[in-house]
Amino acid sequence: MFTRIGEVRRRGLQRPVVGVMGCVAQLKVPQIFDASRLVNIVAGTRATDRLPQLISRALDGERRVIDLDERAEGEAWDVPATERSSKYCGVRADHRRVQ
Repeated sequence: MFTRIGEVRRRGLQRPVVGVMGCVAQLKVPQIFDASRLVNIVAGTRATDRLPQLISRALDGERRVIDLDERAEGEAWDVPATERSSKYCGVRADHRRVQ
């Protein structure tokens, strides 16, 4: 993850918005922000539907945007197998494995 962040830094972009998202990110929020000042957003696995708002907040100057909230009641979600970082990603709130 930090290798990718370094790649963004080396591109020399004026004001990039860099976000780290996923199950590991939501467990290591302080470490991520401490390790890289370039990171603006840390979001949990259930924040995908709110990414546009999170990016807007970062663009508006909010330095540390954090979203670890659950999804809204009744919201359906699925993480395709190709996007899961491990066998534990894609577990529904009731702890059934997403097929």
